Amino acid sequence: MKVFKTLLSLLMAICLVFSMTVIPASAEGFVYDFDAHCKSIYMFSLDNNECVYALNPDEQRAIASLTKIMTYIVAYENIPDIENTKITVSSKVEEELEGTGSSLAGIYVGEEFTGLQLLNLMMIPSGNDAALTLAIYVDEHKEEISARRQAQAKVDAAQSSADAENSGDEEYIETEAKDIPNPVAVNDYDDEFEFDKEYEENETEGSRAVSAYSTYFVSLMNAKARELGCMDTHFTNPHGLYDPNHYSTARDVAKIVKYATTLPYFTEITGSTEYFIPETNICDEERYVSSTNKMMSKLDDDYEYYYSYCNGIKTGSLNESGYCIAASATYEGYSYVAICLGSPMVDSTGEEIDYHGEMIDAAELFRWAFVNLSLKNVAEAGDLLGEVSLEYAWNADKLQVVAGDNVSALLPDDVEASSILTEVELPEKVQAPVKKGDRIGSATFTYAGDRIATVDLVAGESIERSEVIQTIETGKKVVSSPLFILVGAALLIVVILYIVIVVAYNRRKKRMRQIKRYRNL
Repeated sequence: MKVFKTLLSLLMAICLVFSMTVIPASAEGFVYDFDAHCKSIYMFSLDNNECVYALNPDEQRAIASLTKIMTYIVAYENIPDIENTKITVSSKVEEELEGTGSSLAGIYVGEEFTGLQLLNLMMIPSGNDAALTLAIYVDEHKEEISARRQAQAKVDAAQSSADAENSGDEEYIETEAKDIPNPVAVNDYDDEFEFDKEYEENETEGSRAVSAYSTYFVSLMNAKARELGCMDTHFTNPHGLYDPNHYSTARDVAKIVKYATTLPYFTEITGSTEYFIPETNICDEERYVSSTNKMMSKLDDDYEYYYSYCNGIKTGSLNESGYCIAASATYEGYSYVAICLGSPMVDSTGEEIDYHGEMIDAAELFRWAFVNLSLKNVAEAGDLLGEVSLEYAWNADKLQVVAGDNVSALLPDDVEASSILTEVELPEKVQAPVKKGDRIGSATFTYAGDRIATVDLVAGESIERSEVIQTIETGKKVVSSPLFILVGAALLIVVILYIVIVVAYNRRKKRMRQIKRYRNL
């Protein structure tokens, strides 16, 4: 019986360990059990940037045409007056994409478009030809673009330094120059170029590895990725054709999307299901292209993927990457983005799978989030959240701190308030005077081990300084300080030595008088 109890206890312990490892598998975001087609997913709220679901979010994967989201960013930020700048389709585009099986916007060599038109042609029909045209334009104007970027960096640094000087922040002034990231200069992309050339001949079936015509542009892409904190991302081309060193993660793509949504035209373009190409210098007929995002399409062939609340953003597909999507949706004031990577595109025999699991996953997650998650008040401005020791105040030794603002977080509807934990960060003590509203510390709210919100903690009342108490406390500190004790000890030793010397001298003097008196007898 004792052996049986031991084995039973061991079995229960093993089950407990496994249960503890299963639950934290969704240690980021919330638990939602469904059969995902994709290998990597990251879903976040566009309203507060909070992660609501994650599955292998940091797994490096090929991302196919989701690359074009970064291409949009770099093109928009580096082509001046992109709305009106005329760009001619180079013959290099045709040469580069020949035989790659690329998705194309159907533009012709020698045809002129504005940069904005090319952004539409890149994002809506996922035109690799449009992406490469934009990249080549930037490469051909790299000298002026580099000069402009460096000049702007100097202006920004000077403005930041001036702002800091006006605010009296001397420490900021001293460190600001070295903290500003350097813009990519013309010669800074040499390492990237050599790195890419290594893979220039690496071809895979249906796709070629790298664009030899976009080295400077690609350097800008990688620089922007680092600036956005995408440390698991590397680009080798502007369109997403397969290259073993062209990869990202669901989390990094989410960062890129989040930034892209702040740029003009991005949400408008990526939310469009069609685009009409006006007459050009070569083609005198209006042309029409449609979105590759079947989640926004009501066509009969695509209707099984249609999701009425979907309003963007970009698809991608390669044998090596599988089907991918960065999808956005809005419903009753809530907006989410789901990055879904790696739904199988081919089966074990190499046959193409005509089933978009990435869109099914995105729609499933959107439905779950819209039905089960909502913003809940975690704290209101003025709520008492802690106290801190107070010095130099009359008749008060504690300062109450309160929430500096209203705080809300996305949470499952069935979550109880008692499930939300509050972690307070405060200094050991503060000194009067303190004004009501002064920032004292911060409070972090967590649910199931995840941080869901943070708020500043501020003084709940104004406290005046007592000069009498300050003098007394200062005196105590002075008296109890090591330096004071050391100096006092040294003085005491000097006094003692002086007394000893004086006593010895007086005794000697007395003895000398006695000897002199004896001799005079």
